[in-house]
Amino acid sequence: MNFFIYSRKSVYTGKGESTENQIEMCRKYINAKFPDDMKQRITIYEDEGFSAKDMNRPQFTKMLKDIKKNPPDFIICYRLDRISRSVSDFSSFIEMLNKNNISFICIKEEFDTSRPMGKAMMYIASVFSQLERETTAERVKDNMLMLARTGRWLGGTPPTGYRSEKVQESSHDGKIRTHCRLVSVREELSKVKEIYRIFLSCKSIKDTGEILKIRGIMSKNGNTFSSVVIKQILTNPVYCIADTSARRYFDERNSNICFDEKDCSPLLGLAVYNKRDYTRKNAPKRSEKDWIIAIGEHDGIINGKDWTAVQKIISSSPCSRSRKRSQG
Repeated sequence: MNFFIYSRKSVYTGKGESTENQIEMCRKYINAKFPDDMKQRITIYEDEGFSAKDMNRPQFTKMLKDIKKNPPDFIICYRLDRISRSVSDFSSFIEMLNKNNISFICIKEEFDTSRPMGKAMMYIASVFSQLERETTAERVKDNMLMLARTGRWLGGTPPTGYRSEKVQESSHDGKIRTHCRLVSVREELSKVKEIYRIFLSCKSIKDTGEILKIRGIMSKNGNTFSSVVIKQILTNPVYCIADTSARRYFDERNSNICFDEKDCSPLLGLAVYNKRDYTRKNAPKRSEKDWIIAIGEHDGIINGKDWTAVQKIISSSPCSRSRKRSQG
C-alpha cells in the first residue's frame, strides 16, 4: 500500500509534539494496523514553522501535487489540526480525497474515513464548513452595521442629484483616513423632486415619463427619463428624509435600523446598506428586512410621508401601468 504521512508544527519549541515525533507515531500506527503489508511505500511531508491558518505551506502544497500524480491509499497525520484549523479548508481537503478514493486517518482523534464513522465525521466537517460560511456572513453584516452608523457613502455610481466627494479626517490614532460622502447637485435634485410630485399626482410611472417629456425635463445627459430610471429614482431611499414616518415604514418591515426615533432628522437623508449581495454579479435586490437603515451625511429631499406613499402605490401596482383616462 501507498501511504503519505503529513506533519506540521507552527514554531520550533519544546512544547507539543515535534514533527519527528508525529512522523514516528504515524509510522508505528501503520505498522500496527497493516502488519501484513510487506510492500509499504511511505512518503513523508514535513512543514516546520508554518501555522494552520491556511493551506499555503510548501510541503502540504507538494503533497497535493503528488496526490494528482500518484494518489496514495491513505494519508495519515497525528492530529486533525495538523491539516488545517479552518473547517472550510479541511472540508474541501476531505472532499478532494473522497473524489480520489483516498482514505484519511488522524491517529489522535481516531478519524478514519475508510470506516463508516470516519465518513460520518467527514459530513460533520461539511456541516462545520457551512457554519463557518454563515459566521463569516454574520461578521460581514456586523462590519456593515458599524459602517452604517457613520452614514457614509460606500462608493459606486452616485444616484441622480448627488455627486461623490472624498473627505479626509483624523482618526483617534492620529492617522488621516479618507471616506466618501454624497453632495447635492441642486439642479438635478430639483428634477427628482418634480418626478415625485408628478408621480404622486398621476400615480403612473409611464404617465410620469410622458409628462416629463412634454415639459422638456431631461436627464443630465440630455435624454428623456425612461420608465426604468424613473422607478429607480422613486424607490431609492437615499432621497427620503430620515424622519419618523420613514423610520416607522422600515420598522414595520423589520429592517435593521441604526438610529432611534429621537435621532430622526428633518434635513438629512437615509443611507441604506446591504440592499444587494455585492459579492455576486447582477444579484437581485434583497428583501427590505435585510436592509440596514441609517441616517446619511447628505441632504434628504422627500419627506417620509410622501416617500412611503410612493412605495405603497408602486407595490400595489408592480408594473405601474398607465391608468385609463376617463372619457367625457
